[in-house]
Amino acid sequence: MGKIINSSDVSLEFKPWTDKKCRITRLQVIEQIGGKIPNGEIDMILDDKEVEKMITDQNTGTISITDEKEKGLSYKFDVWITEREYYENILKIKFVCIKDLSFFTKRITTYHQGGIKSTIGSLYPGDQDFRIEPSVSDDIVFYQNCETNYEMCKRLCYAYKDKSIFSFGWDGLMIKDLRGLKDHDGNDESQDDPKLRLTLETDRLSVQTQTYNLKYDKYLNHESFSAWEDTGDKESTTGSYSEVMSRNAKVMMNYKEYRVMGKDSAELISNAWNNKSLMESDGYTSLKIVQPDMPHYKLGDVVLYERALQEKSLPWKNYLITSNELFFSVDGNRIMDPNGFRFSWTSYLYGLEDGDWSKDPSA
Repeated sequence: MGKIINSSDVSLEFKPWTDKKCRITRLQVIEQIGGKIPNGEIDMILDDKEVEKMITDQNTGTISITDEKEKGLSYKFDVWITEREYYENILKIKFVCIKDLSFFTKRITTYHQGGIKSTIGSLYPGDQDFRIEPSVSDDIVFYQNCETNYEMCKRLCYAYKDKSIFSFGWDGLMIKDLRGLKDHDGNDESQDDPKLRLTLETDRLSVQTQTYNLKYDKYLNHESFSAWEDTGDKESTTGSYSEVMSRNAKVMMNYKEYRVMGKDSAELISNAWNNKSLMESDGYTSLKIVQPDMPHYKLGDVVLYERALQEKSLPWKNYLITSNELFFSVDGNRIMDPNGFRFSWTSYLYGLEDGDWSKDPSA
């Protein structure tokens, strides 16, 4: 059947399935920052008995999604089928967006030298986009003890650099600064250049399904620090313990919680501690935007959000795109998304400004 184009001018292919007389009726796929593997579902109608063998024997495929309008964004990613449901000539498939299933099924015991960036690159089986350099030295040896490459890769990505984010998205592995900006032409990572900031300006058809929920998140305002150092912070009741400080161990504190760790790995653990709290939170506010068109931003981009028909501009404008969910239904199919769209793009926006909060309101 080849490429399908719906009324939103978005094209979709699923090879080799659509080359074998399989008609796609629905696609739903999601990507998120952090350690989650993208996944999705496809519904297809089988038109020929020749494709019956594919139902049991074909475990992989490649999805291509392209905006045929002027924006011209496109995605192409491999999938591994994890579940099938077949009734008469209708096939429903669930999949993960990774080309090598052993990435998160095969347990390995080994060690890695050459630095954290090189180790992550050797673990992840796909395209890689390192927009920043790591903060830790290259002389650390990493031990993989009966772990999958996915588990090991995820741990190292959290520890890569403080205030960084990562994703196993549709474009592959990406690591960047939390507030870092980069356009899609490959310009360098920057936190200051306004030319690299994208604008998310919704139109009349777009839906904002969540209100502005300004809140204080204690974990975003308390970074980890050494408990043996006099920080001047009222929460640090330890004072200075330089005279009894261990030569090999280090005690790190984060919002009244302590951890003991080796000095060689202290920065890695501190980075992972801070970044995990950061990526598992909703920022200082969170919004959910549903659009009937394919947007010009991608996962991990920082956008300036401007709402359609909003008379008064709010001061909280800078948001990180933390997830994208695509829904595609062919013209004529009765299945639509919850907002009545045949094509929709749902994004979660992570608020990067803390509003008027300057201290812990409970203090």
